[in-house]
Amino acid sequence: MSNQPRPLANFNPSIWGDRFTSTPRDYQLDHEFYTFHLLDVFSRFKIEGKFDEAISKDQMGMLSLYEAAQLQTPGEAILDEALAFTTCHLSAMAKIDLESGSLSRQIMHALEQPLHKGLPRIEAKHFISFYEEDPSRNELILKLAKLDFNLVQMLYKQELSQVNRWWADLGFDSKLPQFRSRVVEGYFWAVSILYVPPFEEYFPNALTSSGTWILGVASILGMAHVDTVEACEWALTKPKAILVAEAHGRILNDIVGFEEEHSRPHVATSIDCYRKEYGVSKEEAVAKLEEMIDNTWKDMNEACLRPAPLPMHFITVFLNYMRVSFVTYKAGDGYTHPEQQLKDEIKFMLLDPILI
Repeated sequence: MSNQPRPLANFNPSIWGDRFTSTPRDYQLDHEFYTFHLLDVFSRFKIEGKFDEAISKDQMGMLSLYEAAQLQTPGEAILDEALAFTTCHLSAMAKIDLESGSLSRQIMHALEQPLHKGLPRIEAKHFISFYEEDPSRNELILKLAKLDFNLVQMLYKQELSQVNRWWADLGFDSKLPQFRSRVVEGYFWAVSILYVPPFEEYFPNALTSSGTWILGVASILGMAHVDTVEACEWALTKPKAILVAEAHGRILNDIVGFEEEHSRPHVATSIDCYRKEYGVSKEEAVAKLEEMIDNTWKDMNEACLRPAPLPMHFITVFLNYMRVSFVTYKAGDGYTHPEQQLKDEIKFMLLDPILI
């Protein structure tokens, strides 16, 4: 058995590799190397300053380029161009009958939900369904992936049952009727922000938190073997990872909840403030705020790529906060109206096992 090579599968690897094990000096050299080679690699796809239309015939290549472009950081115009180019061509591909049904579904899914902006557990389940139709798939690896997903999902169900009983025993629905009963949705957010079990170490904090900063810090403090003083000092400096996660969640929520907020007494939202300050229409304000949301992803990517004196999993908490915000609000106010879209995502991740 020891002489047999380990089987491999075409599962998506970590997008960061070993970048965060480098020292600051290594980072400076790596960043210069990365920037130079990024321009060199992407320039090979261009003719007279524009992306070569011939490469659009490579469907999987276009999909890979599209996913890579999601890792853009501020000032990388070539990745902005790559994202616009691949989005245009992949959208056209999605409207026609492609040779591979699995690839067609994968492209349509990527256009709606890029891998980098998705929740790892949900995207893993989607990828399993795509890989299942791959003729070159490894059946052993595929079965292992399904078992892994189902076992973790069973843990989710067990914990969610306990949390629901706890909520019912406390009688919050009758004692605090002004608050929404969103136990399942709150649990979904908690396990998405810090989804690696065990959860009992940080759930008391995560489930009772609502704001980005408080929710993120509570999740970090709930981790085992964490220097709490160091974590709090880092969080109190409000580093870029926290600031952009706060901006992303606030703006996204204001956009999807604008109409409903205006149907009842409310405080001014970011849309209201922008309209009043610049004298623009609601549509123009929303367009500007959506641009700001795109920029928060670039800023978060940059924060992840820069070396930090603290473990990467601190930043990952706020990256995952942005991801779960995106998944919850991409089709409207999913937290207020989970039946419209979020219900399906929750069932997909927490309730429906993969058939083996």
